Amino acid sequence: MDWDAVVYLSAAESFAETGKLIELYGRELTTFAPGLPTLVGVLLKIGAGFNAIGITISVIAVATTGHFAVCRGESLMQGLVALR
Repeated sequence: MDWDAVVYLSAAESFAETGKLIELYGRELTTFAPGLPTLVGVLLKIGAGFNAIGITISVIAVATTGHFAVCRGESLMQGLVALR
């Protein structure tokens, strides 16, 4: 696991437990955007497991990509290929 993932997951666990985004060393999360750890923290709080969280984030990413692709007049596959 890379360092970014450690910071994100520690902030997510903190958010689930305390409602605050605190990273591994006890500092507030300021290095990265708060969206992902907040989403993961909410899902952890409601009892979702890490597999379910991963699937949820993947579905959101594909749906978002598909939405933007359709708005640009492309197919979903063209939008996904453009992300590479």
